[in-house]
Amino acid sequence: MTEVATQGKQVMTGKMDTGMEQPATSFVWYILTTSRLQPMGIYKGDKLLVEKTTALTAGQIVLLQMDGKLLLRKLEQSNQGWALVALQQKLASLEWPLHRALPILGVVRQVVREV
Repeated sequence: MTEVATQGKQVMTGKMDTGMEQPATSFVWYILTTSRLQPMGIYKGDKLLVEKTTALTAGQIVLLQMDGKLLLRKLEQSNQGWALVALQQKLASLEWPLHRALPILGVVRQVVREV
């Protein structure tokens, strides 16, 4: 497994600027450290705004920690529970049974690139 991000220093609690009322939530910036996601339009050095949440639904891009490394995967439902689908073709997807807690740090809400 290749680590894809490092945690940034900026942490905020509150509302995202969506114009909609929502409860206070914690967000953490992570900086992408790989160029392997360029086919998806996500580049090395991009900042990922990750919402710390346990409310998960299929189709979300999630940041998880496995074996001390940070990984990005697309969350999908499978027959056994969850499938953590690799965003890079060369990496394997992971099956995750429902009875095991997911090692998810949060859901990617935004990708920011400095110009």
